[in-house]
Amino acid sequence: MILSLPLKANIYLIRPTTNSWLGFGGMHEKTFAEAYNKKVLLNKNQLEDFQKLWNIYSQKEEGDLMTSGIKLKSLIPRIENVLQAQLDREDGKNRPLESLKRILTESEDHSFSTVFKAFSKKEGIYGFGDTSIKKMYDELMKS
Repeated sequence: MILSLPLKANIYLIRPTTNSWLGFGGMHEKTFAEAYNKKVLLNKNQLEDFQKLWNIYSQKEEGDLMTSGIKLKSLIPRIENVLQAQLDREDGKNRPLESLKRILTESEDHSFSTVFKAFSKKEGIYGFGDTSIKKMYDELMKS
């Protein structure tokens, strides 16, 4: 993908300055500038590692998601958690849906706004917005 483009440009990784799963969503102008100032220039090997991980994830290419991703731990400290969350969605598992079921079972208030907040707090690692959660919520409320 990026490596196959005929560009001779530097590619940087810019990460949120917070430790929150909200990522850039919880930031403001000053913290965006701080994040930009802490950008990391990616070398060819790192770009290849990102490319391999993306291909395994998006195109279901042969390879182990966790093994490929772990090479990027120095750049993305919580990558193991992120990859495990993805694995918890594969092969018939559906951690997000199961978590939403638990929230509905444990909560007296089944309003979408309450459930959305609880899900975002518990499973923020997925970065799901209201539309993604609403789809699962509606499915569960019908059954």
